[in-house]
Amino acid sequence: KRRRRSSDQEDLQKRSRSAEKQRTASPPALPAASEEEWLRREEVRKKAVDMIKTFPEYKPKEEREPGAPTTPDPKDRNISKRKWKYLTTTWRMALKRRYVEEGHGSAVSSEDWQSIMSALSVEDGDRPASADGGEV
Repeated sequence: KRRRRSSDQEDLQKRSRSAEKQRTASPPALPAASEEEWLRREEVRKKAVDMIKTFPEYKPKEEREPGAPTTPDPKDRNISKRKWKYLTTTWRMALKRRYVEEGHGSAVSSEDWQSIMSALSVEDGDRPASADGGEV
């Protein structure tokens, strides 16, 4: 049993060291993109943000209460395309959740939102995806 305990302790130490490496490691570098590509991405990202800002759920910065969802920065070049999609989707869902909690209703249906995000996914160079995840 003693060997087993030391083995368990060694496993715990290995896991601790592995977790420490993950915490201190810098995020993976984004693939190189030309200045022209970044300007195009910025434009597409700005369109996505502008589109969301037209929805009734969005409140201008001056009208927001503390803790309100913040707008993702379309000029941030440290955000990958996949992370950008995640940030805009979670931002939109948080806005929608707050809007419903305030007693309004849902302003944009899930289908409309999927359609908007598919149209804006041109940034990826991918074909738009259907609601079930397949290509359209």
